[in-house]
Amino acid sequence: MIVVDDDVATGATLSAALRFLRERRPLSLVAAIGVAPAEVAAQLATLSDEVIVLETPDPFYTVGSFYTDLYGCLHLCKWT
Repeated sequence: MIVVDDDVATGATLSAALRFLRERRPLSLVAAIGVAPAEVAAQLATLSDEVIVLETPDPFYTVGSFYTDLYGCLHLCKWT
């Protein structure tokens, strides 16, 4: 099972989703994220079998600062 989130700041919502889904005993649980702080990605790795993150910028200020179109989520990361 793959859970996709366009961005993660604290990881609270995605953590809750991963815990909920883990109880359903999927064969595999993967979190796919557009942008997240490295420490949050590491935390999510303890709740899933694999975490895929496109960007883990340092420093991480706000989610919105990494999107050219945050509301449309059309263009991830200013550097791409």
